[in-house]
Amino acid sequence: LRSGSLSLVALSAALTALVGAVVLALLLLVQALMPSWDEEDSSGGGRQGLNHSSSVPGGTQDFVSNLGTFDAVALFAACAATIALQYIVGKMPIQSAQLERLQLPRRLQHASSGLMIASLYVVLPVRVSIGGLGTGFAALGLLQLLRRRSPAVEARFLEAFGALLKEEERRGAPPAAFSFLGGSLLCAAFMPRHICLTAMLGAAFGDPAAAVVGLLFGGPRLLDKKTLAGFVACFAVAGTCGVAAAALSRTEAGAGSSLQLFFFAGLSLAFCELIGSSLGTDDNFSMLFGGAALLRCLEGLAAVVGAACVSTAGPGGGAQVGGTLGRP
Repeated sequence: LRSGSLSLVALSAALTALVGAVVLALLLLVQALMPSWDEEDSSGGGRQGLNHSSSVPGGTQDFVSNLGTFDAVALFAACAATIALQYIVGKMPIQSAQLERLQLPRRLQHASSGLMIASLYVVLPVRVSIGGLGTGFAALGLLQLLRRRSPAVEARFLEAFGALLKEEERRGAPPAAFSFLGGSLLCAAFMPRHICLTAMLGAAFGDPAAAVVGLLFGGPRLLDKKTLAGFVACFAVAGTCGVAAAALSRTEAGAGSSLQLFFFAGLSLAFCELIGSSLGTDDNFSMLFGGAALLRCLEGLAAVVGAACVSTAGPGGGAQVGGTLGRP
């Protein structure tokens, strides 16, 4: 780095390769120690990738036992594509003062990276999704450590990504991508498929929407710098993402359930985006894991209330109420 012969791209690739190799080794170790490991969650739902289906010979068990080449290629390809996107967006020119005020390249990088992570979560097996997110999180953490230890690394990092960073991030704070990867990793590991996808998409598009609309329209402030206009924008975008995630996850929902998903997803993610900074956490992490946890609680509560309404109304009149308020 000091001589200019090693670029930040090469350093990022080396860190990703190192961490990815460790993650693959851990996956192979888990497979050896737990040969009955199954990817489906306890509800039988789908935290599997789209390339997992009952048509795979031998079912999920045989597929898991074939851990190896596909997982390695998919994991490193996903990491490489995500890293490359950061460099491409980081080199985008800012051609007007208005775009600079809105920090449009940063918003575009945030949304496009989040969309890529969500897309990979949809199409890849869950073990590869978790492995890829863990690899990215650990590699970025190592890069952040090197920033603090090496002025040469810090200089190259700012040269590549300075235009995308907030002032505190330029001074050494972890970039927002670190919190996004951490929140996505926890969601992929612990949340049901449609909730995890809702959080990923909602954080990818809802947070930039809140920032841009808040800067453009201003209006009453709700908390710190957060405005009512930004909250409404985040609510609308996150709610739409919730409905889209349910469709992508093949979650059955009628008209009432779609409206419920829109409201619950919008409220959960917008609320966590609003209070994230006040709690001392990054907005991305609070929207992802906090929003996902709140959404799961609301859906569980709605299911309980719906079942109670059905039970109270009796066989003749409760089906519609239960179907509207909650689904198991």
